[in-house]
Amino acid sequence: MSWQDDPQLVPTRNRELLASCLGRRIIRLAHYAETSNDELLGNRAYTARHVTRTQLFSMANGPLLAELDDGTKLCIASSEELVSVTVEAANEPELDREWEFRIDAADAEHSEPRFAAIMDKRIAAIRVLQEVLPASERGKIVDRPCEIGLVFDLDGGSSVVFSHRLVDAPNDFAVITEDELARTTVAYRELLRIS
Repeated sequence: MSWQDDPQLVPTRNRELLASCLGRRIIRLAHYAETSNDELLGNRAYTARHVTRTQLFSMANGPLLAELDDGTKLCIASSEELVSVTVEAANEPELDREWEFRIDAADAEHSEPRFAAIMDKRIAAIRVLQEVLPASERGKIVDRPCEIGLVFDLDGGSSVVFSHRLVDAPNDFAVITEDELARTTVAYRELLRIS
């Protein structure tokens, strides 16, 4: 399958869906995984990066389900072909069938308190970040969307960032916070703001 088959999944192509999330409260974040928590921790990519048990929510190897207080459910993931984060309406039963394991943000053993603190916060603004590379480095990805960050700015000043290769994680997709975004060495620009 070509990357051109799924460009509708990138955040800028889903403005209406994202705009409908403004003012809504996040009631659940669940990050899916292909394998159990112990198997993830034993995986070479995880051990090489010294991933701890409480970092598994952030760095699980599947898509993320975000549920809002109005019943909206989003599937947020990453596409290597698009070099982008992706977002679409979630089909939770399908996700549950395709991914055997999931880690909730509120799971104190497998998630950090900063992610549990996001629960029940309202989405005040949404930003889409695009990678900026010199033309000499873009090569084969020159025409890809490269929407590497989807940021939910929350009431109270905190943010949650759904990222594609913004941090050194075992997988392309990771859930991070604004402080990690501030430390990234990846050059990016704000492509879209919805507020």
